[in-house]
Amino acid sequence: MPDNRLGVPAAYPLQAFDQEKAAWEMRTAPYNSRSKKVKGRVAQNKPLAPIIDAMLLAGGHTMQGILREVRRRASAASRGKDLAANVRARMVSYTRKGWQVVKDDEKRVKLVQKAV
Repeated sequence: MPDNRLGVPAAYPLQAFDQEKAAWEMRTAPYNSRSKKVKGRVAQNKPLAPIIDAMLLAGGHTMQGILREVRRRASAASRGKDLAANVRARMVSYTRKGWQVVKDDEKRVKLVQKAV
């Protein structure tokens, strides 16, 4: 773990520390582990549904392509989750709302609203 020690050559002229000449502020605890927790917590709260919905509505992606893109965009939020089940659940929820899942010859998935 890094600390605030500096290695200098033996012939380096050392002087007493002067707070007024310092180029930065002194901190009592220079390495705060709280900043890592905040980053992790923000990333964990990022929902997957908006990313999945946008890709399903736009079309042009296979199921594997959607999974790869969701893993890339929300990597921290997708850890430990079954992404394929999340995508299938989003498709089922849209079909219950009256949408239709259309697959083309290259197995690209798209959500289309049913014509009434």
